[in-house]
Amino acid sequence: MDRSLYFFFRCCLFSGHEAQGDPERLVQHGTFFKATVEQGGSLWHWIYGHLEFVKKYVLNIWNDGYIMGFLSQERAEALLRDKAPGTFLLRFSESCRDGGIIITWVEESQEGEPVLHSTEPYNNAKINTSSMPQIIRDFTAGEKHPVNPLIYLYPDIPRDVAFGRYYTSES
Repeated sequence: MDRSLYFFFRCCLFSGHEAQGDPERLVQHGTFFKATVEQGGSLWHWIYGHLEFVKKYVLNIWNDGYIMGFLSQERAEALLRDKAPGTFLLRFSESCRDGGIIITWVEESQEGEPVLHSTEPYNNAKINTSSMPQIIRDFTAGEKHPVNPLIYLYPDIPRDVAFGRYYTSES
């Protein structure tokens, strides 16, 4: 695991100053299995739910390294803030106990400032009818924005280069 993943789990297990502490601090077995996530349930069940979700729905793009995974909304926004408009990333939902993917992307405001957006989680029910690459290819941000805002997979991979081989039909 990389350092950002360790930090993410420390933030789930400990609050405030404690999370910022020693990165080598060991976590007791009982603490890990009893820790709860914001929406209830144990941290272990939350992690397991996401691992099962990956195995069932997005293993191909996970193996390709296209899902950032365990990344907080704040960290996702920090990574995207200085990127080109249209840059997006895929991360696990912090609120879905049984697993889910959130797409977070950056657009530019009329004033030229970065504006960050996130979807609702794509969970078992939403992803069961279409693959994640298809969802990404066909994504629009609503009737007022009929053009797909997802152009570059973080850090700068063109969307169709990353996911094109998984598309099942032309749109």
